[in-house]
Amino acid sequence: MHPYAERLLRNRGVDVTGWLSHRVHPESVARADLVVTATQRQRDQVASLRPAAMSRVFGLFQLARWAEAARTADPVNPADFGAWLAESARSVRSHTQPSRSDRRDLADPNGHSYRQFVRCADLVDLAWKSILGAAPLTGAVARPSN
Repeated sequence: MHPYAERLLRNRGVDVTGWLSHRVHPESVARADLVVTATQRQRDQVASLRPAAMSRVFGLFQLARWAEAARTADPVNPADFGAWLAESARSVRSHTQPSRSDRRDLADPNGHSYRQFVRCADLVDLAWKSILGAAPLTGAVARPSN
């Protein structure tokens, strides 16, 4: 893990002890309800591992935008959230305007300053807040609103 990423995560209360990265395998893609990537290029690479899974592979910002459009007050079981989100995103994508290409990818902070890592993490946090806020989860503890 990059030292800046480790510092940032620790500062945000994340325990990175034992963290390891691994390659994505076709079997993992096939079993996943939802796969989220940082860039459209990564999305295409992951989908090429298992073309039948293409409808469950999304770029982070793309998914956040479609999750906002699919927002519902109907509770979703946490175990079904990934599948629900993928289906909801697919259903709204034909009804939303395409985003500009410069707003589809998360810029890689590698080779840049700690400040760029913080900016990247802030963008990821905002996107996940939109995604996770798309539907209330059954049995979930209410999230504080900021």
